[in-house]
Amino acid sequence: MPRKPRNIHTQLHIPKRYVRTTNAYHFIVAAWANVVGFATAAKIYNTSRCFARYWWQKYTNPSFNSGTVGGSRHCTFSQFEMPLVKKFTWSVILYFGDRVDTRFLADCLSLVFHCTVSTATVSRLLKSWRWSWRIPSRVQIHKYTASNMLRYAAFAVWIQTQDWTKVKFVDEAHVISKDLRMKKVLGIVNQRTWVTNNTLQYKALTITLLTQFHNAKPIVVDLREESNTQWDFYGFVQNCIVAGYLVPGDTLIVDNASVHTGLDMFAPMHSMLTTFGISLAFLPAYSPELNPCELCFNVMKSKLRHHHGSTPLWCEVLNACAAITADVVDKEYYKCLMFDNIMHVCDLQKRRR
Repeated sequence: MPRKPRNIHTQLHIPKRYVRTTNAYHFIVAAWANVVGFATAAKIYNTSRCFARYWWQKYTNPSFNSGTVGGSRHCTFSQFEMPLVKKFTWSVILYFGDRVDTRFLADCLSLVFHCTVSTATVSRLLKSWRWSWRIPSRVQIHKYTASNMLRYAAFAVWIQTQDWTKVKFVDEAHVISKDLRMKKVLGIVNQRTWVTNNTLQYKALTITLLTQFHNAKPIVVDLREESNTQWDFYGFVQNCIVAGYLVPGDTLIVDNASVHTGLDMFAPMHSMLTTFGISLAFLPAYSPELNPCELCFNVMKSKLRHHHGSTPLWCEVLNACAAITADVVDKEYYKCLMFDNIMHVCDLQKRRR
């Protein structure tokens, strides 16, 4: 960053009496614009180039808009009304929460103050508060009930006492072809870029994944078209037992999805697992961060998104699953189950609330 010049008013040839009676922020922006240019000054002070150019002209050219506060413009609200406008806008935002948009705020202000308020006026007000429209990070509020937090803490302590080679996780993920498109492609500036789409005929796929820690065969995959049912899950667990991926002494951990807790299936499932000496445990509600399968799905979908070609979707899914090696699964187990990592995730979620 360039050094601030000394005696800025001397370099701009501005009388000192004029400098003392004007806004210091405007003067500093104008001074930097004179030294490093409009774009750099605007970037340094987080403003627009037009703002920097205007105040540079105002300070360097005595005949340019000789007023004391800049150019005049029509204001929807007077300076006496603005405190009430700000207080009312803030109360609306607090009451309606994430259901508020710019048009809704403008309509509310128009109704209360009996004037026509544009969305641009609301946007300027929000910008003055340093607010903008953001993509939210959504949090399931039911996760933070007292009973579920007790289950969360109990699981975090219990998993540290287990032999992770005996702990197997199962989860499902849906793969939809249109969701794997790259959001941006390389193209010429100011020209529309066209890409072909040959995936409309592909049906959605459902992947059922079983993960194993520190094992030469780290994952077991079942792939089917469309969604799965409770009996599909039952058949997957049964096949894992027959193939030797679930053995006596193992603990099978699943989330609380309906396919894992179906009323018709649960009794036969529990009986089968008990017969083969396998324990069944459930994750705390709304806690995907404790499931290594979720991170494995992220690895798989990232590979799909960056290597999505003309081959059938099911073939690409299987190739992406091949990228989930034993080292990847071991790393995801440590991320999800190490006590320090669990506490770190809890701390981040607490700050987001």
